[in-house]
Amino acid sequence: MKKYLLCIIAIVLMLTGCSKTKPFGENPVYGPSSQTQSTVPTTYEVLSCDNNEGDTPYTSAPFQNTTVPFSSETVQPSERGEFRGVWLSYYEIDVTNETSTEESYREYIESLCSKFAPYGITDVFAHVRAYGDAIYKSSVYPVSKYAAGEQGGELPFDLLEIICEVMSAHNIRVHAWVNPYRVHNGTDINELSDDNKAKQWYNPYSNEDVVIVGEKIYFNPSSEKAQQLVVQGAAEILANYNVAGIHIDDYFYPPGCGDFDSAQYNAFISSGGNLSLDDWRRSNVNSLVSALYSTVKAYGADKIFSISPAGNIDNNYNSLYADVELWCKGGYADMIIPQIYFGFEHSSRAFDSCTDDWLKLKADSVLMPVGLALYKSGTEDSYAGEGIAEWTQQTNIIARQVQYLRSRNCDGFVIFSAEYFLREGTYPSVELANLRQII
Repeated sequence: MKKYLLCIIAIVLMLTGCSKTKPFGENPVYGPSSQTQSTVPTTYEVLSCDNNEGDTPYTSAPFQNTTVPFSSETVQPSERGEFRGVWLSYYEIDVTNETSTEESYREYIESLCSKFAPYGITDVFAHVRAYGDAIYKSSVYPVSKYAAGEQGGELPFDLLEIICEVMSAHNIRVHAWVNPYRVHNGTDINELSDDNKAKQWYNPYSNEDVVIVGEKIYFNPSSEKAQQLVVQGAAEILANYNVAGIHIDDYFYPPGCGDFDSAQYNAFISSGGNLSLDDWRRSNVNSLVSALYSTVKAYGADKIFSISPAGNIDNNYNSLYADVELWCKGGYADMIIPQIYFGFEHSSRAFDSCTDDWLKLKADSVLMPVGLALYKSGTEDSYAGEGIAEWTQQTNIIARQVQYLRSRNCDGFVIFSAEYFLREGTYPSVELANLRQII
């Protein structure tokens, strides 16, 4: 019976002309059954994305074949050329059983490059330091548990060196992506290796350099020692590896950080400072950002310092103490990549209007490719209001977002994240197939 049904469907498609290749704008690809949908490993953190509260903002939902046509107009990339990037997160460069040898790891990175090739990917942001540790040879930070199985263990081989070698052979630039302040996804300082500076500096009676906030361990953003450590780590990478530059994401002050830094702020006021607490915190972040920018430029005018702030401009300023408007004016970063991880139907921050808000901040000297949320494909977006089901009902969102960016003469896009290029037969793979039509 199933065989006859397939034959009938094929005949109908032939009679209606649907089997023919159609021009862009007329032939979107639709998604598979939700049974093939994979999920992000729950033991890891993704970028904070929407900067929303809650533990499980995205849940899988059954696919509904709802047609939303592409625009019939194909807009060409800007004259500058289109920046096409992908984030390669720490859990995607983790040395697992399948990639535990140098040879198998090299093959894995090669497989990523082959998946990127049809999309003309120009740049990859490799997560080389996620938790105050390193996947490369470092005299500043301990070896990452994602490279050695345990923090401070023996590096089996230099993961960053392999990433740079393989990507370079495919004409893909590598940006070393670091988290400046995040140290540990728990509160037990003894779970850190003895050579971790956070463990060495930790004082249970003082938050001067290391702080526990929201069940996690961070370097204190107001600590000069911590800022110097981040800068020293960036310099080490630039000196030893063939990277395009240094990249940091949106982890600045911990969300809901309270008054953990009251002692440091009071000392600032006592010494004659006159900034409000919020402005003082922003100045601390600005100090680090400025120092990183100067350090990157010291290794070559062509080296790039980039930041990927959360998409909500107000939350950056008021909750994370990231003065993104200042950075977008130039002199703090070469490239700002806002994580505009929203669909077009998001009730409060629709993709198009949010993009326009960011573009209003941008100086000509600053590049602004936009971060796109491929990882949301096939999931319900609980914070999107009336747009909760958009990512489950449509599979051409990423393609339409790229079109919109081109219509605004944007510099390009960066996709989160690499693993979704490997997920055959899933919602993200259909999104990519639609994106391929316009690339």
